[in-house]
Amino acid sequence: MNMINIPSRTGEEEDLARFMVDYMAGLELEAFYQHMSERRGNAIGRLRGSGSGPTLMFNGHLDTSWTGVEVEDYPMTGPLPPARV
Repeated sequence: MNMINIPSRTGEEEDLARFMVDYMAGLELEAFYQHMSERRGNAIGRLRGSGSGPTLMFNGHLDTSWTGVEVEDYPMTGPLPPARV
């Protein structure tokens, strides 16, 4: 629920990425913030194993492209159809 309360529109993911770094560090993962550009970056965490097995990489997006405010979303989504009720 904490993640949902942090706005992370495309290009503005820094606050959520920094939250995720702190969260992963709290789980005792190696964690750091990778700066990409102003207000944009990646949260990187690593859980080291013994080194004798395969490596698994998991990644996902922190940005959300829909705000629910039509004038803000339009450049990303184009015209939206009427909402279904």
